Amino acid sequence: GERTALLRLAFRHAAPACNRTDIEAPAREELAPTTALARRPPPSAAGHSLMPPALAARHGRPVLAAFTTALLARPAGHHHRGRGGTAIAAMRLDYPRPTIVPPRTSSPTAVVFMLHGLGDTAAGWTDVAHMLRDVVPHAKWVLPTAPTRPITLNGGMPMPGWYDITSLESIAGREDRGGLAETRRYVASLIAAEVAAGVPSDRIVVAGFSQGAAAALMTLRDDAKLAGVVALSGYLPLAGDGAASPANGATPVLMCHGDADAVVAYRFGTASRDAVVAAGLPVEFKAYAGMGHSACPEELRDVGDFLEARLPPLK
Repeated sequence: GERTALLRLAFRHAAPACNRTDIEAPAREELAPTTALARRPPPSAAGHSLMPPALAARHGRPVLAAFTTALLARPAGHHHRGRGGTAIAAMRLDYPRPTIVPPRTSSPTAVVFMLHGLGDTAAGWTDVAHMLRDVVPHAKWVLPTAPTRPITLNGGMPMPGWYDITSLESIAGREDRGGLAETRRYVASLIAAEVAAGVPSDRIVVAGFSQGAAAALMTLRDDAKLAGVVALSGYLPLAGDGAASPANGATPVLMCHGDADAVVAYRFGTASRDAVVAAGLPVEFKAYAGMGHSACPEELRDVGDFLEARLPPLK
């Protein structure tokens, strides 16, 4: 039926304008190299930013209320040396219990994971999960919250993050391989728990925004065959490690990005798309004119269409 509920997009993710441009993936011989690309300047159009306060101040962008309390005092015993999370082994990462949005049916026959961005929590995307549940009423939504860790880009101040990040200028410059590996392990453990509970992995979609999108794309490298992956305003981390395992070599991927994104530059999104296409995966890439590091109703409708196609009701 009509997805009018999506027009009531949660205020914390709403952008004032969003015009989609469908872009077909280029032929393999035309792919651009997946190198670090310069960040676009901040757009002049007003909109809601999805970045931590300290970062937003540098860009002069408005910040959502969800982030006003994201910065936490540095806890005793945290030893952060930056530069790719070299102190990860010395840190104790506490994972809050994931938020669950149950299916409208008596028991789930599919699962959707939604991974939030830097400085956010599961609460930031719970409203969206409730809205999209109308599209896939038989699906259970699992919204994990990242552990609090020092973030080099934010002056070492701790905040919820799936891994450390050192620069917006060159995302692939000094990647936190240890933090990325730990997040990959954690998400894989959540997927395994849903499989053990009775939902096959090929009835599971992993989605994410920003850092969460990077974490979602990493699940393509695991052995669990997924129904699909959704990456919103994100990028493929550790691109030199390959895009997908043999099990996920044909897993559909939806990638969405605003062309005015001043946090994860639009060109990082297209370079990541090219890398995933080069690995042979079927990719839908959708661009949204004038949208910054945020989300909009059109994008959410596109996500709903993807979920509906990848997770149809069982007969």
